[in-house]
Amino acid sequence: MSIDVQTILGRNIKLYRTKFGWNKNEFSEKIGIQPQAVSAIESGKSFVKSKTLNKICEVFNISPRTLFSDILFLDNENHNEIINKISNMLYENDLKNLKFIYNFIKEFNDFNINDNG
Repeated sequence: MSIDVQTILGRNIKLYRTKFGWNKNEFSEKIGIQPQAVSAIESGKSFVKSKTLNKICEVFNISPRTLFSDILFLDNENHNEIINKISNMLYENDLKNLKFIYNFIKEFNDFNINDNG
């Protein structure tokens, strides 16, 4: 399943807005657009103007690249999609890189197990 850029951007903006605890009215005031425009952007019905995108990134203190990333909104329902993306990326690496990635993941998992326990 492929999701278009407009939908990805909208979902990520909503994700950050709610993470900051802002409703659409508060957020729209911060970025200088109408709440209805925020709704249209977050639902993927409208694309954000470059000036507004810059203001959104400034308010969230993130890069535009972050907002266009399709990994931000993936959740447990899309677990297999994430695994497939990682798997596809791994096939592009040589054995030396794969060993490094394996050790990194192993250390990450060990750290999380120890940190949570």
